[in-house]
Amino acid sequence: MDNRDFTNLLGKELEKALLQEKLLAEKEELADIFLSALNSRIKPFPDREMTPEAKAERLRRSRNDFFYWDKTYFPPDVIPNYAAPGAFHKSLIALTELRDAKAHILAGPRSHAKTSYFKRRLIHIMLFGLRKYIGFGSGTLRAPKQFILDVLAFLRTNKRIQNDFNIHYLQSSVEALHIMTDVSDSNTGTFLEPLSEERSTRGGQKNLTDRYDLIVFTDIENETVSLTKEGVEKRIDRINEMRGSLESWGTLICEGNNFSPDTAINKLVEEEENGKLSENIMLHIYPAWDGSRPGKSRSLWYAKYPANSEEELKAMLKPRNAYDWAGNYQQKPKMRGSDIFPEEFYHEWEVLPRDCRFILYTDPNLSKKGEGDTTASGAMGYSPQMMGFYIPEIICKSYSTPDELLTDMLSTRSRLHANHYYVRSMGFDGNVSQESHWTEHVKAFAKIKGIPVPPIEYKRYNVDALIKTAETIYKSGKVFFPPGFSKTENGKSFLTQFFKFVGKKAAKKDDGPDWFCSAIEMLFETSLVSYNKPFDVNEIHSISKRELAERL
Repeated sequence: MDNRDFTNLLGKELEKALLQEKLLAEKEELADIFLSALNSRIKPFPDREMTPEAKAERLRRSRNDFFYWDKTYFPPDVIPNYAAPGAFHKSLIALTELRDAKAHILAGPRSHAKTSYFKRRLIHIMLFGLRKYIGFGSGTLRAPKQFILDVLAFLRTNKRIQNDFNIHYLQSSVEALHIMTDVSDSNTGTFLEPLSEERSTRGGQKNLTDRYDLIVFTDIENETVSLTKEGVEKRIDRINEMRGSLESWGTLICEGNNFSPDTAINKLVEEEENGKLSENIMLHIYPAWDGSRPGKSRSLWYAKYPANSEEELKAMLKPRNAYDWAGNYQQKPKMRGSDIFPEEFYHEWEVLPRDCRFILYTDPNLSKKGEGDTTASGAMGYSPQMMGFYIPEIICKSYSTPDELLTDMLSTRSRLHANHYYVRSMGFDGNVSQESHWTEHVKAFAKIKGIPVPPIEYKRYNVDALIKTAETIYKSGKVFFPPGFSKTENGKSFLTQFFKFVGKKAAKKDDGPDWFCSAIEMLFETSLVSYNKPFDVNEIHSISKRELAERL
């Protein structure tokens, strides 16, 4: 491809890309390379630096010092709003120097030039042949192909590069870039290939090398990716596939924003917290503000954002809201609550009142183990002395056999009885055909186990009609969950549904909120709730509850 063909190709590709709004939003990611490539002010060095000795010294220093190379060949005066790199950027570059065959997952804040530094580092690696076979990827192929065009534009238009590096183009297209220079460490040069979530890394380019020795995958988490269980598992599987495509000295780096509790990155964070994370996956989490870091480094990139408090940094970065700040900037995403059961009213009890009387309730549901919807089961009680609703145990998981569910329910009852707490009644949802077939399950369970099962009351609640009362009680601050519940596996499963609940019509996973509304209703029905009107009677929409409240 000669320069005229390249210019035509570049022009067509840029014209198409500029028509897409998304590219216009990627200013921070593309500005350094794109503008440097096209800026005619990038000139060869002053006369005193054009000697063979000066050139040799630049190349010697640049080979093992990326930041010297970066400042030399990407002069700060041609980069809009230039800010000196910080310790954060040095840690990014250090990841590209590893040769540990591990997957390094990096979560860092927006507007901190993560992708830009990785892109420039890949150009540096290619010019010196520090790696043989590089994969650069993103969610779709458009971004990595555009990056290859950016690299070509930079190499062909930057006069400093042209002066110091004699570049041989063995292949140059949006599908692959293969170059070699006179100072390459590799005698085969460096091959750069675009990757995406859909393009497999297995196999590799057999005519060059069998496996990648570096993969950089950017923007692996963004607000357009799927946050379903299947989508998250697919991204984690993709990470494992890419790691499995590395040479024994290769390294995989995946960067993104941990913007939601449902991201793949956040799932890996939870696995690390629970001691379940694979030893082949390393997490690197960088919040924009961290008060535990010393001095100016509390702001992750002080040269760009010279903030001396978290509020000052927020004013500079301008997050959309508290959720945006917590996720995209602090990498500690918050669950987006609904107006029905918002997170701010969540409380855990310290001592379970002795006067509590309990009911057990569940909407029994069976599914193929580990693949179906969860079922919530547990106990809820009321303390007249404290005028509060107390939950001693909740289980929220997928059941594959009726014996599992019945065992958990009866075990909860036994533990309460062992601690001298009274369980007034045990209830199951009886809508559809629940009552008929669960009656048979219970009979079979009692016969096989040889133990009596307490009478079960089958309820046919209309949960939509119960939501307002449950909401009013919850927002009164008188509902208390078990200590440490939010940090348990059951708790995270239950509360994810509970805080997000927007009503039955949304058709989301809602067995947790269903259990909560139904358990409160059952407490009222069994006359275990007694109080001196702590709630506004007019806010209680159930006729039976309003009559009870008015009598008390």
